[in-house]
Amino acid sequence: MIYALLVTPARAEQVRKAAIGHGEVVFDQAGTMDSFSIHNAFQSAARVAADVLVLDIDAAPGPDLVAAARCYRIARPHVRIIVLAPAREPGDPTVAGLVGLGIYDIVAAPIEADWEALVGKALVGPPATYAQAARWHVMPGPDGDEHVKERVIIEERPAGAVTIAVMGAAPGLGCTHTALAISAFLARQGYKVALVEDSQRFALDQF
Repeated sequence: MIYALLVTPARAEQVRKAAIGHGEVVFDQAGTMDSFSIHNAFQSAARVAADVLVLDIDAAPGPDLVAAARCYRIARPHVRIIVLAPAREPGDPTVAGLVGLGIYDIVAAPIEADWEALVGKALVGPPATYAQAARWHVMPGPDGDEHVKERVIIEERPAGAVTIAVMGAAPGLGCTHTALAISAFLARQGYKVALVEDSQRFALDQF
């Protein structure tokens, strides 16, 4: 496996040992970065073909980290991202924002934990699913309660009556049969159907 690392100095050595023990590290940047630096770091990471990106949530301020991670997800949608979330609990807005991007591997533990062992376990384990990360996908509301973030889905649907016109360049091409077949199908699907013939030759009288 090929790994990219975006970590803080506090956990950099432990994460490196874990990654080197399970594969090859092709990108390694450690530091506490500002908005400009974290975007540059993600852009640099996107230039290498890694299988897994290990991301320390303390590497940059939350909103900047989420925004930069969104750009990385667009550039490298198939890279597995493992997030280190020391001393974080469900309701943390940064973790919730990352889960909202489809990042489900969240490694949460106390700051003084053995991060080499935790990262090593995550690297050899299967990718997490939303079911495992769902508890992180909450935001504290103004009343202190936790509220699940809602996703609004806009669907385009026809408004009013829909007209389907069936016409042919000459008589006898099967337009009447086609119109009848379409009408019958829509009626079986539960739609209200009105079949109207607009022709000087009233073919529907034959049925």
